[in-house]
Amino acid sequence: MPYRPTRSSRSLLNRIAAKGKVANLVQPKYRSPLEYIVDGACYALLAGAIYFSFFAANQSWLIAGAMLFGAFVLWLVREFFVQDDHALVRIYGPLGRLRYVFEDLIRDKYLQYFNETNTDGRPIPRIARDYIYQIAHIVKSVASCGT
Repeated sequence: MPYRPTRSSRSLLNRIAAKGKVANLVQPKYRSPLEYIVDGACYALLAGAIYFSFFAANQSWLIAGAMLFGAFVLWLVREFFVQDDHALVRIYGPLGRLRYVFEDLIRDKYLQYFNETNTDGRPIPRIARDYIYQIAHIVKSVASCGT
């Protein structure tokens, strides 16, 4: 039995089709303008710290240390208040980034030796979860279903 959309869902689909799909979706890699400003200030402070630590004259290590501290504070402000990447990073800030570092570097080795495989996960296997994440982040919209 085929799926029959309701009248309200048909009108929503018609509005989306009229405006275009891209006009109705927020792009997955959107960054706010404030994020660009804070990142630029962090990079400028780091570059100034490098300059003052290597190329400037007497007592420049104090200026370089102050610039490094300022860059660190700006980075913390960005992590806690400005960025909008993931819910974990929004809630826990820099500590939330550790989850993604561990997932990228350690996860496969840990699962291979101590835990389950990619197909044994409960309630959802890791392969299915990865596919759902890829669709949600518009990385992969279509998957092959055999030959």
